[in-house]
Amino acid sequence: MAQPTRVPLPADDYLTRIGQLVYMVGHLEWGVLGDLSALGNPGGLSVDDLAGQSTGAIAQRLTAAVAKISDPDIQQFIATAGQALSDLASRRNGVMHSRPATAPDGQQTLYRWTAGPKPAAEAYIVDRTLLDQLIADIDSWSSKVTSLRHAARAAASSPLGQ
Repeated sequence: MAQPTRVPLPADDYLTRIGQLVYMVGHLEWGVLGDLSALGNPGGLSVDDLAGQSTGAIAQRLTAAVAKISDPDIQQFIATAGQALSDLASRRNGVMHSRPATAPDGQQTLYRWTAGPKPAAEAYIVDRTLLDQLIADIDSWSSKVTSLRHAARAAASSPLGQ
């Protein structure tokens, strides 16, 4: 249950979804960063260099490092992690940079609006369907990255590994 406040808040299930998606992206991000040293800091990537970076910046660094990684299992893990974080950073940020609003049905919600020339301008209500889809996509990316993690770790521990 949300803490009592003077600010009009959406229903608890809505707030829970927002918290869940933020936590899930952070979990995926840390899962990747936490493996870097065990993988021998592939492509020059290290948790110390990336820890303070935004999710989007981490995604860019992972993607840029792929060409420097010789082991195909580690390369695939880093490439997929970079794709996942790139996709999720912009979508998560769309939610996190939204503004409180009252939806047409009278419910408190978030509303994403950015001005500018089309197609860069966007406007949409951050509804439960959008949040549920984003959570499902985070879960899917997490499964993909986790499935590649095991092969990457095996490659890194092999005498022939990176």
